[in-house]
This record gives sequence, structure tokens and C-alpha cells, in this order.
Amino acid sequence: MATADMNSQAFWNDFMRRPEAKEAYQADRKLQMKKQMWLEEKRLIEERGVHRKILGEALEASPAEIKKLIAPMFHIKVVEQFLWMLYDECQTKQVPFLQKLQDESTMVQLRKLRENFQQGGEERMKDLESNFLSICGNIIEEEAKKEVAPMNADVHTLKQVLEVAQECKRLGNEKFREGKYEEALKIYDQGDEVMKKWKVGDHLKTEKKWLEEYHIACLKNK
Repeated sequence: MATADMNSQAFWNDFMRRPEAKEAYQADRKLQMKKQMWLEEKRLIEERGVHRKILGEALEASPAEIKKLIAPMFHIKVVEQFLWMLYDECQTKQVPFLQKLQDESTMVQLRKLRENFQQGGEERMKDLESNFLSICGNIIEEEAKKEVAPMNADVHTLKQVLEVAQECKRLGNEKFREGKYEEALKIYDQGDEVMKKWKVGDHLKTEKKWLEEYHIACLKNK
């Protein structure tokens, strides 16, 4: 029986029609996404605890008027987020936190938050948080749409990238021949992630051709 030509378009078209390969890859991606979401949620909870501790200590030295204003709503997430943004900005600009806290613009925002809390309780604050997160989400989504241009690879970097690309192609083909489609797809995906971050100048014609060929070999199965 003749050995299939892994460099032919017909071979990869046939490969991508195999339901077991697609299903295995999609199932693994979903599992990895769930794990990442769980880990990110865990990290955010831990991070929030650290932020609360730092803010609590920083607020100890604030005037009684400010403590009285913040204390009843300090546990509200959107209030914590607002205070942490102030604190982080002060650390970056090397401005005293208590000074920033007593600025009129800051006090206006704190009074608005307190007013919303008194009028609508935690439900009103959740609405404020949802609006805040929605705005942040839109900003993140717009940033994600911006295509990141590949970086120029110097000779040393190019050598490393080509070695990774060659190894991904070799290992991916090996796993495929063994019928381990899920593992093969993961390896090809890793190769793609590495190679799409770099580009080669036109003066390095041979190296540019190598990078393009290895990248195409990995992309054919995505």
C-alpha cells in the first residue's frame, strides 16, 4: 500500500474530513478552555483578597469622614475596583493615595457610589458593575480585533523559530502516522502559534521560504 503524501493538498483535505480528528481536537480545546476559565476565576478571587487587604491598610490613615463614607459599601465589588484603580494609579505616578482620595473629583465619585448604594442596595451596585464590565469588555474586544503585526526575526531568533517549526512538523507527522490525531493537531497548533509571531526580511530569501513552508505545513490541518 502506497504511503500517503503528507505534503499534498489532497492528503490534508482528506484528513480534515475525518470526524474523529475534528471531534478529538474540539473536545480537547473545550476542556482546556474550561480549565483556563477556572484557573482565571481562582486567580481573580485570590487577587481580590490581596487588593482588599492592601486597600484596608491604606484606608486606616484616612480621615474619619472618608472612612464613614466608604465603610458601608467597601465590600461591594465595583467600589473595590474603583478604589484599586485609584491606588494603582497613585503607585504608578508616585502620588500619595490619601491625597488622591481627598481630591474633589474622587469624593464626587465616592458620594455617587454611596448614593446609589443607599437608594438601591446591592442590586443597584450590581447593575453599576455590569455596566462597568460591559464597557471594559467592549474595549477588550476592540483591542483583540486589532491584528498584531509579526516581529522581524534576527538571525539568532530565526534559527530558534525554524528549529521549533521543523520539530513541530516532524512530531506532528509522527503522531499522525501513529493514528494519534488529537496529539498531532495540538503539536501543529503549537507550531502555528510560534511561527505567526515572526517574519523574515526579503533579503533572507532561503530562510523566508523555509519559514513559510513550515508554517503552511502546520496551517493545513487547522
